[in-house]
Amino acid sequence: MSLRLFILHNFWLKILSLVLACGIWLTISDYKSAQSLFGSRFPTLELRCPVTVMVSPNSRSVVTVEPNGVIVKVRAEDAVLKKLTPENIQAYVRLPDVPNLSHPFRVEVIVPPEVTLKEVVPDQVSLRWAGSTNN
Repeated sequence: MSLRLFILHNFWLKILSLVLACGIWLTISDYKSAQSLFGSRFPTLELRCPVTVMVSPNSRSVVTVEPNGVIVKVRAEDAVLKKLTPENIQAYVRLPDVPNLSHPFRVEVIVPPEVTLKEVVPDQVSLRWAGSTNN
């Protein structure tokens, strides 16, 4: 089979396959690069949310968080963003069992199902142990 016949035989099916393959590749590959190529169809909202500390029930440590709030950037449809408040978003830090750790802790965020988390600023906070309570 000659090269010319190899290329031209079922030419339109080959072009359609190439277009579909590129579309699938863009979808599966890095989501951010596809987003920057085609733009985002959902607007972004920034909310200041307080950071809570998750502790075990047996812990009596008094902990303060610095900073005590983070900026949570979310993306969703306009109607969903209009109803969204900081109370709908949970930003928290898990307190380790070993007290007095000096490294920063990663902030974890839970958003409603119809909302996409884009970014958390800052993504780490410091915890300061003030001691134990004797209640």
